[in-house]
Amino acid sequence: MRGLDTKLADIDPSVFRLSTRKALKNLVDWVVAENVDFVTLGGDNYDGDWRDHQTGLYFAQQMARLESIPVVSITGNHDAQSKITRTLRLPPTFHRLSEETPEIYQVIPGVRIVGQGFKNQSETRNLARGYPDLDGAGIKIGLLHTSLAGGKRDGHDDYAPCSLDDLRFKHYHFWGLGHIHKQSWEALKGDVPILFPGNLQGRHIRETGPKGAYLIKLDDDGSFISEEFKPLDETRWEELLVDIGPFQSIDELWPHCEREFKALAEQAGGRVSAVRLRIDGGSRIHKEILKMQSGAEDALLAELQNAANMLTPGLIWVEHVQVSSHSPVQIGHATQAMRTLSEFIQTTAMTDTWMDEFLNMKELEQLRKQASYFRDADQAEMIGSLFDKQAVAMMLEEIPELLEVRLNSSGYQKTRES
Repeated sequence: MRGLDTKLADIDPSVFRLSTRKALKNLVDWVVAENVDFVTLGGDNYDGDWRDHQTGLYFAQQMARLESIPVVSITGNHDAQSKITRTLRLPPTFHRLSEETPEIYQVIPGVRIVGQGFKNQSETRNLARGYPDLDGAGIKIGLLHTSLAGGKRDGHDDYAPCSLDDLRFKHYHFWGLGHIHKQSWEALKGDVPILFPGNLQGRHIRETGPKGAYLIKLDDDGSFISEEFKPLDETRWEELLVDIGPFQSIDELWPHCEREFKALAEQAGGRVSAVRLRIDGGSRIHKEILKMQSGAEDALLAELQNAANMLTPGLIWVEHVQVSSHSPVQIGHATQAMRTLSEFIQTTAMTDTWMDEFLNMKELEQLRKQASYFRDADQAEMIGSLFDKQAVAMMLEEIPELLEVRLNSSGYQKTRES
């Protein structure tokens, strides 16, 4: 997590920066408390190559805390065999399945896990079709890093695509899938259970809501007994939509937001939350909102953070405010061009492939070099965050709404009648 500007909220940014590690610790705590038979990890344990060994040391330390509980893991596109150059010895109870071919591994007596990790980041083959059919008794579990039904899902690239039928035809008792950060049961009742558990910790505004892991219970013959989701995230990301249509005065906005922030804080169960607030609807206070936001110090953001502090001090960071409202006499400019732009951003520009090509442009490389001229640490970090995938994605996502605001604030109007 980079570019965290939490000063207005008086929240230490390390609360967010350390949350991914604490979420992993929360997982281990839960696993030990439940005394589970084994743990499966669906890939992307690391987000790319380590900058230093501290990352690997922390992961190894947490795996060692599991003591006799075995862990079976595969690699994904972010921690593919070719991408991770540093290694550390992990406990003997940790087993990483092969990247060369599907591996059958007996994790405990009576339970076999089949899986194959990514040797290279861009794995375009249908790996599932190569998974073996398993004969004999006992529980059979498939572990796969995949985009599943092909095409881009939730902005994730189309890696190791396969169909639900590819998984069903293997006649395993359960499939645990990695790659998609959103929780999703692809099949459950009356079918082979197929689960994307999502990630343990949301890392930016496109990973909202509770994050955690699932405890799955199967009978000795492999039949499904139950599932339990456990929130393990340390911090949370949320989006809040505020319709200003009913408001006649801007003084009505602040107490409304106070109540909304309080509700979010209660839902988060005491976790610190980063909230992106979107102001929408048509109201006479629209121009006043724009005027507050356009000031040098962004009075709108400050006032909304103040509203968050009233009832939930130290729990809500207003991460960003998007203004897509309009005056009552104006209309939205949802032209075909705007829709095309939004579709391109969501389906193409948000993907790893497009983002990698964009960030590797020679013009941006020149900017990176110029960024090194900034000697102030905060300025250097801020400039450096502009070349971060997550930061760029967030900026791209805002373009259509920023255009709407600019058009509205300039008095531009366009109707079929005119």
